[in-house]
Order: sequence, then structure tokens, then C-alpha cells
Amino acid sequence: MACADFAQRGADHCAPQIYLYSNELAERGVKKMEKKNVVFTKDGAKVGVKEVTTESYTDKTQRAFVKTWNAAHDGYAYALRQRQDKPCTD
Repeated sequence: MACADFAQRGADHCAPQIYLYSNELAERGVKKMEKKNVVFTKDGAKVGVKEVTTESYTDKTQRAFVKTWNAAHDGYAYALRQRQDKPCTD
């Protein structure tokens, strides 16, 4: 019977600690999500959207396009050089 009493006392001590820790963990998660513009309400989650200026959007799009263009051109030029370096076996 002593073991059962010991187990019960252990459970009585651990249950509140688990409850407190889980609430603390939930609060930290909510704060972290709020920093990322996500707010939880009774109706569900609401996500805030950052405003992006037209100029910033255009710059990022153009930068991605130029990088892709250059990478494709470099690959094509490399393939041409490889083809020119090989002697004709025909």
C-alpha cells in the first residue's frame, strides 16, 4: 500500500507542474506567432500581410529574372565550349 501512496503523491505533484508548463509553452508560442503577424481568435487564425511597395516587388522580380537568365546563359556557353574542345570524330 505504501507504493500506491507514493505514486499518488507523485502524480499529485506532477500534474500541476505539467499544467503550468503547458500553459507557459502555449503563451510562448502565441507570442512568437504574433511576431510573425499571426493572431489567434475564437473565429480562427488571422494572418497579417506586410505591405510591399511596387518598386520593391519589381526589384526582387527583376533580380530573380536576371539571375536565372545569367545561369541559363552560363550553362549554354559552357556546353558550347565543351562541344568546341572535343575533336570531331565523324
